[in-house]
Amino acid sequence: MAATFKTPQYFSNNGHYYQAVVSSESWNSAVTTANNKTYLGLTGYLATITSKAENDFVAGVVGGNTWEYSYIGGSDSNTEGNFSWMTGQ
Repeated sequence: MAATFKTPQYFSNNGHYYQAVVSSESWNSAVTTANNKTYLGLTGYLATITSKAENDFVAGVVGGNTWEYSYIGGSDSNTEGNFSWMTGQ
């Protein structure tokens, strides 16, 4: 499935834009896709969610049944069962 890009949404709590990218690609492909996107001169990355408010906002941006193919910027790829954000948070 080719990636489908939704309109970027602004979250005023942190000044970041979020864009849902719906695709059946792998997490690694999602990282590459996000890093290759730009919006208003800003380089994209997978979301690193640090608050309930941000989580609720991202859930609204993703919306619907797309969770199956939605990725965030964290994984346990370094150590199985030990989740961490790509940004080191």
